Amino acid sequence: MFALDFRHPGVDDVPAQKGRRSMPLLQETRDFLIFLRQNSLLRRRIAAPPDKTLIYAGTLFKPAWKELAEIRARNPGDNNFELLPDVLNRLPPPPGAAGTLKTYVEVLTDERRMPWKDNGFVIWRALSGIYASNAIGKVYVYVGSGITRQKVLATTEINVLARNPNIDPVSLEVIRYIQDCVRTKNGNINFGYMP
Repeated sequence: MFALDFRHPGVDDVPAQKGRRSMPLLQETRDFLIFLRQNSLLRRRIAAPPDKTLIYAGTLFKPAWKELAEIRARNPGDNNFELLPDVLNRLPPPPGAAGTLKTYVEVLTDERRMPWKDNGFVIWRALSGIYASNAIGKVYVYVGSGITRQKVLATTEINVLARNPNIDPVSLEVIRYIQDCVRTKNGNINFGYMP
């Protein structure tokens, strides 16, 4: 087990999987987590506007992220929801880096550069936990099948949202339903709550 030395809602210790030892975090990963920890203003900005947070995972007819991209392409003026990548695309990267926080994180977590399970997953868990902890009002979900503990939604987002006092009661019930599915290892959730 390793600790992230980072205490923000949704960003906690990442336990080793049963029977598997965790690798130490790469220095790049540690540096990015320190950057997040030291920038409370940036952490507060990792949020969708009220009633627009949308979390997603798994596969319905296609991977959820592809289906959401197609929905966006068919409805270019529709701004009824925001995904974490949308939010990160508006934010600056760490000092000295070019582009946006989204492009920086995508390059940083590229599997050709770093091991996903021990570093990329940790970075996306941290960002997703912050995003979920900052949600206000309605929270939308688009969840397919194949949901396991190896998905950020299952390990972080739903648990953080379930503790978030700022989300509306209907969204909380949806989150609790997904939590129950994950807890009982029903990975074929195939459920959407969309605007």
